[in-house]
Amino acid sequence: MRVVGIDLGASAARAALPEAEGVRLLSFGVPEGAAPEPFGFDLARIESAGPISGAVLSVPICGSPAERRAVRDAARQAGLARVRLIPAPVAAALASLRQGDVGGSVLVLDVGQTGFSVAVLSIEGRSVEVLSTGFAPVGGDTFDRVVARHLAELWGPDAGPEVHAAAAREARRARHELTEHFEVRATLDVGTRHTVKLSRDQFEQRARAQLAQAEPTMRAALAFALLRPEDLDLVLLVGGCAYMPLVRRFATEVLGRRVRVPELPETWAAEGAAAYALALWGGTPPSENSIRVTGVLPRSVRAPALDDTSDRLLPRGCAVPAHATCRRPADVPLHLTAEADDPGLVPADLGEFRAPAGPSGALADNAGIVTWQVTADADGIVDAVAEGAPVVRAAESVESPARQGPARRRDALRLLARLDVWQGRGGVSPPEAETLRAALADANTAVPAAVVEAVDRFLEGVARGAG
Repeated sequence: MRVVGIDLGASAARAALPEAEGVRLLSFGVPEGAAPEPFGFDLARIESAGPISGAVLSVPICGSPAERRAVRDAARQAGLARVRLIPAPVAAALASLRQGDVGGSVLVLDVGQTGFSVAVLSIEGRSVEVLSTGFAPVGGDTFDRVVARHLAELWGPDAGPEVHAAAAREARRARHELTEHFEVRATLDVGTRHTVKLSRDQFEQRARAQLAQAEPTMRAALAFALLRPEDLDLVLLVGGCAYMPLVRRFATEVLGRRVRVPELPETWAAEGAAAYALALWGGTPPSENSIRVTGVLPRSVRAPALDDTSDRLLPRGCAVPAHATCRRPADVPLHLTAEADDPGLVPADLGEFRAPAGPSGALADNAGIVTWQVTADADGIVDAVAEGAPVVRAAESVESPARQGPARRRDALRLLARLDVWQGRGGVSPPEAETLRAALADANTAVPAAVVEAVDRFLEGVARGAG
């Protein structure tokens, strides 16, 4: 039995099969203009060397919990009994881990066809903790539209719909050629053939403004992880757009750090997924291949309350698997929504959950109130079940990470005082101070130990810099 890592990209799906001397890569193209299926290719080609016992699927960060469920269900229907999902930039970090010694604070930028995905990780040995993620809708599709518009303008002021259609068909090829050449020729066929020239400088001048939309996403992900660019030990740039000189320069300029680009950046997510599959189900001694990944929920999960507000049940960035409880009248369904905390994401409706009726009515207490358990499993898939009802779907859950004590609260209050001092001295900017105060906002009730430690490290870095 074999394992496989699969990267479900928008322009191509890639499978990585671990072998004795490395990884064998297979690519499955998506026809241009076609929407990729959740798991839209035949497993027969992958299983040509033997049946697959388990698969790790690299998926986009922008996918909602419902979309993740659709991918996982489709994979199981295709015949894969064991399936695990992992965000594409996290998978890329695992490939880097497999290739050599990687540790400390790592920022992964995965720029693919549909967008710019970000993951901030803490790596110690073979333990990978996801600190934050982000997504900006700036990628290959964006750049192709920039090329298409410019090609149509080069045609002339009388460019009609047929010219714009021809420019759109030629755009991706022209963009790919501009990666290697400073000037390309594009032929627009609209009954008569017309050739126009496009330079890399012309393209980059227009594309730079679009790419700049990803900068707030990068900075927000770092701020959420309580890190600054200078705290990073590695910046890894992957995805098909990592070949573009503009994207490489942009990442370097924004972060002020050297960026590492693998030789084949478009395969890195599939290779990392394969490494994780091998660690989970490869059958080798754990000491040789064990990889431990602690993921986070990329979106908050909310439910409408009875007073026209909403309850945030699971916050963005909480470690998964995770769980929360809420109470609702028995006759009121629980409606869950995945919120668009990141500007690059859109809200996603997770549907309604109703308490099943029992012999004496609903599963409610004497006041007619049902307690709901809302869970997000290790794949980031959200479920809800009324307490006491049969569980319809298995979902892992863990004790809340925010177990607090008096000492933790004192530490948080001490850090708030230090923060005030350093902001007064100019060592912490107002936006940074606002982010840190938000992280410590519940100092009188509950602050996770990881937050206290992260703020402490951040302020120690400020002190070292001032010294």
